[in-house]
Amino acid sequence: MLLTIIREAARCYLVFTLAATGLAKLSSWRIVATGVRLENVIPRRMALPIIIAVAITELTLSTFLATDFHPMISGAATAGLLFCFGGYKVAVAARTGNLACSCAGPGIAYKATRPGVLATVAAAITQAALAVSWAIIPSSPNRIFGVFALLAFSIPVAAFLAGFYRSRTRDPGSPVQEGLTSVRVSADS
Repeated sequence: MLLTIIREAARCYLVFTLAATGLAKLSSWRIVATGVRLENVIPRRMALPIIIAVAITELTLSTFLATDFHPMISGAATAGLLFCFGGYKVAVAARTGNLACSCAGPGIAYKATRPGVLATVAAAITQAALAVSWAIIPSSPNRIFGVFALLAFSIPVAAFLAGFYRSRTRDPGSPVQEGLTSVRVSADS
């Protein structure tokens, strides 16, 4: 039973995290692409296609995890994605001397210190280990745990849809929070 609880807690965390970051990328793709361009790790012209591909990958993996779809394949792919994130963060730190998260646009950058980089690597390894543990621990025949995973998926989706609805019904010219940067929307945009 303890292994089942560990597996399902890992699944809920990963489902929520991947859905939230995938939707954040899609909802503010311009800002996220700008953040990635500023990090100067990948070619600038590839930032937008990579952001879209990563967002779709995150949402796909989140869906696979939530529905318990081929655990070994989904778990391995999720672990691979999380290792890539860790490697990317280390590359950003080496290139810019800063640690920042570009998962939802340019945010606050902190000076990259040895403990900070080690913590980033440890976080990536921990998240990847959660994906592997979800893949190798047998699933429970008790389907109540699946409800928690679907709930973990629906929370970021509901927040995304609420934000999308608000963005379509607001008064033109009112200040809008898009990603991490406040912008003003004009009537002709």
